[in-house]
Amino acid sequence: MIAILALAGCETFPDIPPPSATARAADFPRLGPIKDTLRASTAPVRVDPERDALQARVSRLQRRAAIMRGSVVDDATRARIARVGGQAI
Repeated sequence: MIAILALAGCETFPDIPPPSATARAADFPRLGPIKDTLRASTAPVRVDPERDALQARVSRLQRRAAIMRGSVVDDATRARIARVGGQAI
């Protein structure tokens, strides 16, 4: 195992061109302390099943309200009423 690692260390490094002006001017994110990153990522995620149920109910009620806002009389019935001489609805 050590011999394989030693041989890998003898390999020549590939020729990598220098970065372009665009790459040098790019706005890369700033690196921060690992402690802050780990602290932020281990914060517990609060799952509230009541909130999910309430949101689902809100969505259902909004769909029903959208349906109820529509016209009660469809176009075919409206045209038939107009032909008979009734007032347009």
